[in-house]
Amino acid sequence: MKQIENKKIVTNLLIFAGIVYVLLMLFIIIFKSLSSPLDLFTGNHPDYRSVNLIPFKDIWISTVSEGVNKSNIIGNIILFIPFSIFIRTIRTNMKNGLVKSIGIVFIVSIIIEIIQFVFSIGVSDINDVILNTFGGMVGSIIYSTLSKFIKKNTLKSFVAIVSSLIAFIMLILFILIFLAN
Repeated sequence: MKQIENKKIVTNLLIFAGIVYVLLMLFIIIFKSLSSPLDLFTGNHPDYRSVNLIPFKDIWISTVSEGVNKSNIIGNIILFIPFSIFIRTIRTNMKNGLVKSIGIVFIVSIIIEIIQFVFSIGVSDINDVILNTFGGMVGSIIYSTLSKFIKKNTLKSFVAIVSSLIAFIMLILFILIFLAN
């Protein structure tokens, strides 16, 4: 009975962390230039549409500061590390989990770039897809490495607890920033 209760707690923690993560991703990527998420559908936003299909072109833009370039590159990578860890945690028995989770990150990243293009809310950039996919690969490798040393159920519990703590902190920070503006 205790094991069933623990499994429910772990599942609920993963659901909480997953929802917070997806919402934060949406606000960071899709809604970053909008006053409100509803602006996406009302058209009440700056109309900005640009496409870059040439890999590594303008990945380092000389007209912006080094800090902006680094934060863009590192941010795109870091943002997708948890995504592949979540995929691997939720789908522990997935065959070829490393490759499939990277493929899922790749597809989701392409969908995000298409959304940005369709709604004219940013640059649809192959570099973002490459960096996001690389982040997904890093996350999947981290999960694979940890799974060699930690039992699946223990690893799932660990990911659930750590991700929930991070999600809770991020949610509080997001609310505070929202209230401050």
